[in-house]
Amino acid sequence: GRPVIGVTGSNGKSTVTKLDEELLEASGVDVLTGGNSGRPALDLLSEQEPACYLLELSSFQLETTSSLVAEVAVILNISPDHMDRYSDLTAYAAAKTRIAESASTLILNRDDPILASFATMTNAPNVVTFGLNSPSSAGDLGLVQQNSADWLFRGEEALLPAADLKIEGRHNIANALAAFAIADAIAREKTADMVGALRTFV
Repeated sequence: GRPVIGVTGSNGKSTVTKLDEELLEASGVDVLTGGNSGRPALDLLSEQEPACYLLELSSFQLETTSSLVAEVAVILNISPDHMDRYSDLTAYAAAKTRIAESASTLILNRDDPILASFATMTNAPNVVTFGLNSPSSAGDLGLVQQNSADWLFRGEEALLPAADLKIEGRHNIANALAAFAIADAIAREKTADMVGALRTFV
C-alpha cells in the first residue's frame, strides 16, 4: 500500500489537511485526501492509487481503527472539547495517540503540554515537533525572531516571514508549520516548492 498521512487534533485539522494537500501537490506528490470532513476514506480506495493518502481523522474514528498504519501521524493539539464522551483528558489523549502507535514519523505540537510530554514517551522512530518558538533540533519547525520580524524556520533554516502567509492569526502560523512538517516528511527535497505553496494558500 501507499503511505498514509493521518492528521488528528481538537482544532485545525481541516486547515492543516487542505494546506498539506496543496504543499504536496506543489511538490509533485500525487495525493488523495479524505476522512473526517471530506470524502470517506474507503471511497478513496476505489480510485487509482496515488503516491500517498492524506486522511483527516477524528478521535472517534481513531477509537475504532486498530488497523490503521500511518506512515506519518500528526497530532495538532488536545483540548478538553469532547469531555462528555471521555472519562478524563488522559482517556481522550489515549484515543488521539493511537494514531501514533505504528507511525514511522510522528509530528507533535510542542506548545501543547500533553503532547510535549507524549513526545518524550513515544517509541516512534522519528519524532518531529512544531511550535511558536525556536526549533530545538534540526528537523523541528518553529518561529524565530529575525530583524524584529517573526520567521518560520526548520531547524536553523529560515523558510519565510510569518507576514508572508495569507492566512491570519498565530493559530494559522502553527497550522502552516504543521503542514510543512508533514510535507517535509514525504518530500524532503522540495522545500522551495512547499514554501511557495505556503505563500499562496488562502
